[in-house]
Amino acid sequence: MKTFAITISLLCALAFAPAAEATWPGGNGAIAFSRTAGAGIRSTSDIWITTPAGGQRRLTATPRIDETSPTFSPDGRTIAYVSRFRGDADIWLMHSDGRGKRRLAGGELDQLQPSFFPSGRSLLFTEYDGERGWTVFSIRANGAHLKREISDATFPVASPNGGVLAYSKVGNGGGIRLWNRHSGKVRRLTTGSAQGLEFSPDGRRILFVGQRACERGGTLRFALLAIGLRGRHSHFLRRGCRREVAGATWSPNGARIVYVDKRQQGRRLDFRLRMMTATGVAISGAPRHVAGTQELFPAWQPLR
Repeated sequence: MKTFAITISLLCALAFAPAAEATWPGGNGAIAFSRTAGAGIRSTSDIWITTPAGGQRRLTATPRIDETSPTFSPDGRTIAYVSRFRGDADIWLMHSDGRGKRRLAGGELDQLQPSFFPSGRSLLFTEYDGERGWTVFSIRANGAHLKREISDATFPVASPNGGVLAYSKVGNGGGIRLWNRHSGKVRRLTTGSAQGLEFSPDGRRILFVGQRACERGGTLRFALLAIGLRGRHSHFLRRGCRREVAGATWSPNGARIVYVDKRQQGRRLDFRLRMMTATGVAISGAPRHVAGTQELFPAWQPLR
């Protein structure tokens, strides 16, 4: 995927978990993201967060451990994230200021793609068996009541009212599925590639990254799309033949989107955060890029 060396866990993250997890209604707080400093195979990622003064602060700083995929609880006080040590990925929790780190879910297999239920008391995540098997689980934030939810599924997210679970189907045409938790019915919303699913704060649309033709008859590239829950067709928010999107997140008020701009720079790949309106118009305001680093997995803190 890359011609230059970059942290192994980042490669896995790009292959399996672009950043976009459940976002919740509220005021726009801080933006958390992961940053990899350096391009060597020994480089690791840490989680950073913006400050009210416009600066940035590192929340994790653990040598030889990759910390990625932050996602906020609905009250904005807790961050769930993925911690990978020696090839094994687990789900951890911490306070939004970086204190109180603790492991929530782990084991011999990889635990990835955490997202909160709207109550904040439980989370969803996926477990990957290292080959082709993906399974969605739920777990209480206190570590109790681990439950298998969906087989052959990735990128699980709960709607803001908790009534629907969206996920990306593994096999059988792929695409986004909607599981009505009250009726038990499952409905196909899209086909094809769909990664990094996230409900809009009003619960009416889903933001996702999909591999689509960059132009009519063009090559396949990763684009940013959105689709209404009752819609038949998704629409493009960002696509191109010379650059791709590697993940995105809504602002809690639904007016803005932070996304990961992936660009080829000679033999290098460059990942940095950009900002747009909810309709796809580029604007300023994304966290400042630090030269020589890779920035991915944005998550926007709701203020309540």
